[in-house]
Amino acid sequence: MSYFAIVTPSEFRGAKAKEDVNGKMPVILNPIFGLMPYNRIINGSIAENLGLEFGNSYLVSAVFTDNVNPATGEVRQQIQVTNLGIIPTTDLALSRKKFLDQMGAGKVEGAVDVSATKPTIKEEEEGEPIDAVVPDSDADPLG
Repeated sequence: MSYFAIVTPSEFRGAKAKEDVNGKMPVILNPIFGLMPYNRIINGSIAENLGLEFGNSYLVSAVFTDNVNPATGEVRQQIQVTNLGIIPTTDLALSRKKFLDQMGAGKVEGAVDVSATKPTIKEEEEGEPIDAVVPDSDADPLG
Protein backbone atom coordinates (compact mmCIF):
# COMPACT_ATOMS: atom_id res chain seq x y z
CA MET A 1 0.00 0.00 0.00
CA SER A 2 1.19 3.50 -0.79
CA TYR A 3 0.59 6.45 1.47
CA PHE A 4 0.50 10.14 0.54
CA ALA A 5 0.36 12.88 3.12
CA ILE A 6 1.41 16.37 4.02
CA VAL A 7 3.53 15.97 7.13
CA THR A 8 5.56 17.97 9.61
CA PRO A 9 8.71 16.19 10.78
CA SER A 10 9.74 16.38 14.41
CA GLU A 11 12.34 14.69 16.56
CA PHE A 12 11.17 11.41 18.06
CA ARG A 13 11.99 11.09 21.75
CA GLY A 14 10.33 7.80 22.65
CA ALA A 15 11.65 5.39 25.26
CA LYS A 16 13.53 3.37 22.64
CA ALA A 17 14.80 6.39 20.67
CA LYS A 18 18.55 6.60 20.29
CA GLU A 19 20.99 8.43 18.06
CA ASP A 20 22.10 6.75 14.85
CA VAL A 21 25.78 6.33 13.91
CA ASN A 22 25.85 9.96 12.71
CA GLY A 23 24.48 11.32 15.98
CA LYS A 24 21.00 12.03 14.56
CA MET A 25 17.85 11.27 16.53
CA PRO A 26 14.93 9.48 14.81
CA VAL A 27 12.30 11.63 13.11
CA ILE A 28 8.54 11.09 13.32
CA LEU A 29 6.35 12.24 10.44
CA ASN A 30 3.13 13.79 11.78
CA PRO A 31 0.36 13.99 9.16
CA ILE A 32 -1.54 17.26 8.70
CA PHE A 33 -3.49 16.01 5.66
CA GLY A 34 -3.65 12.48 4.28
CA LEU A 35 -2.86 9.07 5.73
CA MET A 36 0.40 7.81 7.20
CA PRO A 37 1.16 4.33 8.53
CA TYR A 38 1.44 3.65 12.24
CA ASN A 39 5.18 3.02 11.87
CA ARG A 40 6.14 6.47 10.55
CA ILE A 41 9.46 6.95 12.34
CA ILE A 42 12.53 7.21 10.14
CA ASN A 43 16.25 7.36 10.80
CA GLY A 44 17.50 10.90 11.48
CA SER A 45 20.25 10.68 8.85
CA ILE A 46 17.73 9.50 6.24
CA ALA A 47 15.42 12.40 7.12
CA GLU A 48 18.34 14.80 6.70
CA ASN A 49 19.26 13.25 3.33
CA LEU A 50 15.63 13.64 2.22
CA GLY A 51 15.83 17.35 3.11
CA LEU A 52 13.19 17.12 5.84
CA GLU A 53 13.68 19.98 8.29
CA PHE A 54 11.80 20.64 11.52
CA GLY A 55 9.30 23.49 11.28
CA ASN A 56 8.43 22.88 7.62
CA SER A 57 5.68 20.87 5.93
CA TYR A 58 6.25 18.39 3.12
CA LEU A 59 4.26 16.31 0.69
CA VAL A 60 5.61 12.76 1.08
CA SER A 61 4.85 9.31 -0.18
CA ALA A 62 5.57 6.23 1.90
CA VAL A 63 5.64 2.54 1.03
CA PHE A 64 6.80 -0.53 2.90
CA THR A 65 9.59 -2.62 1.46
CA ASP A 66 11.10 -5.91 2.58
CA ASN A 67 14.44 -5.48 4.30
CA VAL A 68 16.49 -8.67 4.65
CA ASN A 69 19.09 -8.88 7.41
CA PRO A 70 22.08 -10.49 5.65
CA ALA A 71 23.43 -12.01 8.87
CA THR A 72 20.21 -13.70 10.02
CA GLY A 73 18.08 -13.82 6.87
CA GLU A 74 15.23 -12.23 8.84
CA VAL A 75 12.83 -10.24 6.64
CA ARG A 76 11.29 -7.11 8.12
CA GLN A 77 9.00 -4.49 6.66
CA GLN A 78 10.71 -1.11 6.52
CA ILE A 79 9.14 2.22 5.58
CA GLN A 80 10.59 3.98 2.55
CA VAL A 81 9.75 7.69 2.37
CA THR A 82 10.06 9.99 -0.64
CA ASN A 83 10.02 13.77 -0.22
CA LEU A 84 7.84 15.13 -3.03
CA GLY A 85 8.37 18.76 -2.05
CA ILE A 86 8.02 21.41 0.60
CA ILE A 87 4.56 22.93 1.15
CA PRO A 88 4.84 26.59 2.21
CA THR A 89 2.81 27.60 5.26
CA THR A 90 0.89 30.17 3.19
CA ASP A 91 -0.21 27.40 0.79
CA LEU A 92 -1.37 25.29 3.75
CA ALA A 93 -3.42 28.20 5.07
CA LEU A 94 -4.86 29.32 1.73
CA SER A 95 -5.56 25.83 0.36
CA ARG A 96 -6.79 24.14 3.54
CA LYS A 97 -10.21 23.27 2.12
CA LYS A 98 -8.66 21.91 -1.09
CA PHE A 99 -6.27 19.68 0.88
CA LEU A 100 -9.11 18.47 3.13
CA ASP A 101 -11.29 17.63 0.13
CA GLN A 102 -8.51 15.82 -1.73
CA MET A 103 -6.57 14.14 1.10
CA GLY A 104 -8.74 14.31 4.18
CA ALA A 105 -7.62 15.31 7.66
CA GLY A 106 -4.28 13.95 8.84
CA LYS A 107 -4.66 10.40 10.15
CA VAL A 108 -2.39 7.63 11.31
CA GLU A 109 -3.34 4.14 10.23
CA GLY A 110 -3.77 1.75 13.16
CA ALA A 111 -1.14 -0.83 13.96
CA VAL A 112 -1.83 -4.31 12.62
CA ASP A 113 -0.84 -7.34 14.65
CA VAL A 114 0.55 -9.60 11.95
CA SER A 115 1.23 -12.38 14.46
CA ALA A 116 -2.44 -12.82 15.25
CA THR A 117 -4.12 -15.72 13.55
CA LYS A 118 -7.05 -15.08 11.30
CA PRO A 119 -10.33 -16.02 12.99
CA THR A 120 -12.19 -18.96 11.53
CA ILE A 121 -15.92 -19.29 11.16
CA LYS A 122 -17.38 -22.38 12.74
CA GLU A 123 -19.79 -24.08 10.40
CA GLU A 124 -23.25 -24.82 11.76
CA GLU A 125 -23.80 -28.54 12.08
CA GLU A 126 -27.00 -30.04 10.75
CA GLY A 127 -29.81 -29.83 13.30
CA GLU A 128 -27.88 -27.66 15.80
CA PRO A 129 -28.94 -24.01 15.53
CA ILE A 130 -26.47 -21.35 16.65
CA ASP A 131 -27.89 -19.22 19.45
CA ALA A 132 -27.45 -15.48 19.02
CA VAL A 133 -27.22 -13.20 22.04
CA VAL A 134 -28.99 -9.89 21.51
CA PRO A 135 -28.22 -7.25 24.14
CA ASP A 136 -31.16 -5.64 25.90
CA SER A 137 -31.24 -2.03 24.69
CA ASP A 138 -32.72 -0.87 28.00
CA ALA A 139 -29.99 -2.52 30.10
CA ASP A 140 -27.33 -0.39 31.75
CA PRO A 141 -24.09 -1.11 29.84
CA LEU A 142 -22.02 -0.64 33.01
CA GLY A 143 -23.96 -3.19 34.94
